[in-house]
Amino acid sequence: MGVSAFLTMALCAFVRAQQDDSTVRERHLAMLACWAAVALATLSKGLIGLVIPGATLLIYTLWTRHWAIWRRLHPVMGMTLFLVIAAPWFARVSACSPEFAHFFFIHEHFQRYATHEAQRIGPWYFFIPILLVGLLPWSALLPGICWQGWQKQPAAQFQIQRLLLAWAGFVFVFFSISGSRLPAYILPMFPALAMLAAPLLPGMGKKTVWGIVCSLLLAGIAVLLAPLTWHRVPTLPVWPR
Repeated sequence: MGVSAFLTMALCAFVRAQQDDSTVRERHLAMLACWAAVALATLSKGLIGLVIPGATLLIYTLWTRHWAIWRRLHPVMGMTLFLVIAAPWFARVSACSPEFAHFFFIHEHFQRYATHEAQRIGPWYFFIPILLVGLLPWSALLPGICWQGWQKQPAAQFQIQRLLLAWAGFVFVFFSISGSRLPAYILPMFPALAMLAAPLLPGMGKKTVWGIVCSLLLAGIAVLLAPLTWHRVPTLPVWPR
């Protein structure tokens, strides 16, 4: 929850900074808030605090060809703020425990992601039911949410909807191909989906309402059937305290 909260702050601050009608001062302050939130996300969960925003920005610019956005990141001041917030803790822990850097960055990041060492294995569709249940009661809007994010906004340089879709899509795919999977891993994608869903709500018709009702019914059935599948869930190792 902590890393998801800070990543959401970073996303919202970035969106505010890059609005076409933002003033220079607003853009400056919002980008500093974004960098600070990224630093706090990194302190919360490690490199993922940098990977998700960085990969989203790269995907967005490759998709939209909106390269000018890179000139509005305030990289020098932003990276300085990032290091001031995040670096002291990592430096202090590394000084006290020389093996920390290898364990944290290599074992806890790359080995867990690329191998099944953590014994958190799941099928390729592991996050699909979690996405559908986690989006309730708006799961029926998911196709519309994706379509909303895909559309190009006319007369707008900054494509907010495409940025949000790139964020949500990257989080889902990134953790789906990981060797270690837990339900909460895709939590950072839900705020972006919520922001994409918001414009759809005022125009909901009867079909959408019935879709929401069906989503809730399916969720109820899934809850009732869940005990029948518990015995198939692998038991995770219990670590000594």
